Amino acid sequence: MTDIAAEIAALDRMTTGDMAERYAELHGQPCRTRHRAYLIRKIAWRIQANAEGDLSERARKRAAELADDAEVRVMAPKTMVCPPQDGQSATTTRPAPTGRDLPDDPRLPAPGFGPAGEHRPAG
Repeated sequence: MTDIAAEIAALDRMTTGDMAERYAELHGQPCRTRHRAYLIRKIAWRIQANAEGDLSERARKRAAELADDAEVRVMAPKTMVCPPQDGQSATTTRPAPTGRDLPDDPRLPAPGFGPAGEHRPAG
């Protein structure tokens, strides 16, 4: 166990390039990222899996069953994104309010009383 801890502790002292090489050694393929935290997690996991054993065969079979049963979608069906409209459209168009038609909102300044001119530095 101390060998594993020492190897994982050594990862903090490695450069990102060294970790990418170590990742390739352990996983058998080059890494596609230079994200340091990701590399540390993946390398540490592989070191531990090699030392203590990977997933059990039962766990592998169960994962394969779940993956086969799962319906994988990349995008939502079009009916969910834009459900079909029956009859009258839910979208209505109305003219923008102007002048006296504007709603009274106490947070808004009255016309002509908004910020005007240039900002001057205090001093």
